[in-house]
Amino acid sequence: MPKKFEEDRSRSIFFVHSFCNTTPKAAHIFVDEFDLEVELERKELVELLERAMTLLPEETRTVLIKRDVEDSPLSQVAAQLGTTTSAVAMRLQRGKLALKRRLTTTLQQELALYALQASTSDVWEETPLWCSLCGQHRLRGKRNPGEGKLLLKCPVCDVWSVNHLPALQGVKGYKPLYTRLAAWCNDYYQTALNNGRVPCTKCGRMLPVNFCFVEEIPPWAWQKEWVPSWYRETQDRLVSITCPACHSACNTPLDSLALTLPEGRSFLQGYPRVRTLPSQHVEAQGREAIITRFESITANATFTVVFDADTYRVLGIFREGVA
Repeated sequence: MPKKFEEDRSRSIFFVHSFCNTTPKAAHIFVDEFDLEVELERKELVELLERAMTLLPEETRTVLIKRDVEDSPLSQVAAQLGTTTSAVAMRLQRGKLALKRRLTTTLQQELALYALQASTSDVWEETPLWCSLCGQHRLRGKRNPGEGKLLLKCPVCDVWSVNHLPALQGVKGYKPLYTRLAAWCNDYYQTALNNGRVPCTKCGRMLPVNFCFVEEIPPWAWQKEWVPSWYRETQDRLVSITCPACHSACNTPLDSLALTLPEGRSFLQGYPRVRTLPSQHVEAQGREAIITRFESITANATFTVVFDADTYRVLGIFREGVA
């Protein structure tokens, strides 16, 4: 494992134990979120804690960094600051309390996003994930890691994602769940598109890949209340893989295919808040094609995928304004 990753992770864990030691529950919340599968989430947590540090007076911040980050002895810190060890110990204690107050007041809303640690949630809760259709609202979620269940929805624009997969079993955090889901979707659907057939996720039977609109999908393959209205309005067909034997079904729109590509996942990591632009039908490489495009809400960056209109195979990927 890279040295820098270990140093950053150790620093994060230091923040947790040093500044939340008067609230064991809070410390448990932070430590449980460290999932090596999602480095970005760890990075965001480090940045949140560092933001809290910048809100402290310079003298307080210096004592905390020298003592607990650099692990300098009290006597050494005292000598560097021209004071006594007892004075440094007092500043250290007050600094930890001050940082805790910042985390639980000024940064309370951001901190709450990392406190979603219940192994199972039967009620809708706010997640750290943004709706990729509108880019304006955080998704609400339900989950059951033991069963590999993950439900996501936008509270405004009626975007739904309903998943029940063995690949999600044992994963707790919403970002790790989404990362695992996106990687699985890319492998599964790209295999299906390339081969024309793919095993059923439940019974293993080989199933054909279909391209169809919502009304053309068998009724048993949808739970009525989970069909987003915009699925019915889209001019593009969904990729549908349904098993009449065990009534298992996998259905996904074209924009989800784009965002679960490795390049799409990379774009979302750099720009978590994106919105989906209207698709365009054009001619590319001498065939009918569909352009699926996304733009960042917070930066001048776009991600575009050109798909073959008949096979949904990728014809081209373009990124603009990406550092």
